[in-house]
Amino acid sequence: MLDECIKTLHATSVLHIEAADVAIGEDFFLQRLPIEKDKLLEKESLERSRETLRNLLFLLKTPDDIRPSRISSADLRPRIDSIEPVVERVKTIRAQLDSLAEELSAVNRYEKLIIGFAPVVSRLGGLKNFEIAGLTLEKSRASVVDLLASEINRITEGQFELHTTDIDEATLGVVVAYPKKYDSQIRYLLTGKSINEIRLPDDYADLSLLNALKLMRIRKEELPRLASEYDKELGRISIEWYGLVKGMLTAIDDAIDEIGVLSYAGQTRFTFVIEGWAPADLLEELRRRFSAQYAGSVILRELPISHKETHRVPVCIVNPRSLRPFEVFLGALPPPKYGSVDPTPYVAIFFPIFFGLMVGDIGYGLVILAIGLILRSRLRSNEKMRDIATVVSISSVSAIIFGILFGEFFGDLGTRMHLLHPILLHRAEALKTMMGITLVIGAAH
Repeated sequence: MLDECIKTLHATSVLHIEAADVAIGEDFFLQRLPIEKDKLLEKESLERSRETLRNLLFLLKTPDDIRPSRISSADLRPRIDSIEPVVERVKTIRAQLDSLAEELSAVNRYEKLIIGFAPVVSRLGGLKNFEIAGLTLEKSRASVVDLLASEINRITEGQFELHTTDIDEATLGVVVAYPKKYDSQIRYLLTGKSINEIRLPDDYADLSLLNALKLMRIRKEELPRLASEYDKELGRISIEWYGLVKGMLTAIDDAIDEIGVLSYAGQTRFTFVIEGWAPADLLEELRRRFSAQYAGSVILRELPISHKETHRVPVCIVNPRSLRPFEVFLGALPPPKYGSVDPTPYVAIFFPIFFGLMVGDIGYGLVILAIGLILRSRLRSNEKMRDIATVVSISSVSAIIFGILFGEFFGDLGTRMHLLHPILLHRAEALKTMMGITLVIGAAH
C-alpha cells in the first residue's frame, strides 16, 4: 500500500515531503524504512533508461509545437522496452549524416583541384600501364617545374608526360604521367619541401588520381541528395517519437522521485509513516481523497507547528493570473519567508511605470508592443520566454500612455508634424521635474 500511497501523493502534488522524525535503533517504536533491493535495482535501471532517452532526445530534431505524451506508470516499462530499435536507428542516421557531411567537406576542399586537374588527367587517362601523380606548387616557385621535369626525364629515360594548369591566383597544378615501374623513385622525388603532392581523402586513398577525381565529381552531386533523404527520415522519426520520449522522461523522473520518497518514510511493525507540509486550504480535499481511495486504511493527521519549526515551513505562492508573468524576475531569488512580503505585486506595478517613463514614446511603444505580441505567440511552449514577452507587452502599453502625456512619437516627429503636443510636460525642457518624478516613484517603490 505504501507505493500506491506515494503515487497518490505525487498525483495530487500537494504534500511537500520531509524525512519522518524517527529514532535509530531496534528498540525504538518508529524506525527508518529500509529500501528494498528490488527498488534500488529498479531505480538504477530507470536512471540508465533516462540517460538513454536524454541522449535520444539530443539526437532527434525538435518538431514545431510538440506536446509531451502522458505515460502512465503501468505503460512505462513496455514503452522503454520498445524504444531500443528507435535508438539504434537514430544513432545510425546521425552517424550516416556525420559521415556524409565529412565526405562532402573533403570533396569541397578538393573542388578547385578537381576543376583544375580534371581536363589534364582525363587526357592522360588513356595511357596504359602509367601512373598519374598530381601536385601543387606556389607560383612564386614555378622554376621548380623545369628542374622537376629534368629529374623525371632522367629517372624514366624520357618516358613521361608533364602538364601544368592554374589552380588559382597563387597555386600552380602539375600532373605527371610515368610508367608504373618508376613509381617508387618518382614518389621519393615528389617529397621535396617545395612540392606538395596531392593527398587524397581516406575514402579515396586506394584509388588512382584519375578515378578519385571522377568519383569526387559524382559524389559531390550524390551527397546532398543522400543527406536530404536521411534528414527527412530523421524528421519523420522525430515527429513520431519526440513527444513520447519527453513523456517517458517525465514518467521516469516521477518514478525515480517516488522511489526516493521511500528514504523519507518511517515504519512501525505494522504501519508506515510519511511526514510533510501541505497548504491548509487543500488539506481537507486531500483527506477526502485518501478516505475515499483507501477506506480508512490510510489516516491523515494534522500536526501542530511548534515555534521552533516556523522557519522550516515551506512557502507556496499563488498569485493571480495577471501577476504570474512578473514572477519570472523573481525566479532566481528564494521564496519570501512567512511574515515577509511577496514582491511580485509591487514589481507588476512599478516595473511597467519605470519602463513607460524611460521610453515614453508612442511610436517606440507600438514597435515594442508588436515585438512582444509576436514573441508571445511564437514562444507558447517556452513558459519563461512567454512570460518575458508578456511583461514586455504590458510595459509597452505604459510606454504608449506616457508617450501621449509627453507628446512624443518617434521623438519629436509628432510635434514637428503638428500632430501631437505635450499634455503633462515636455521631457527635454523639464529634466529637473522628470528627475523629481523618478525619485518619488523610486522612494514609493
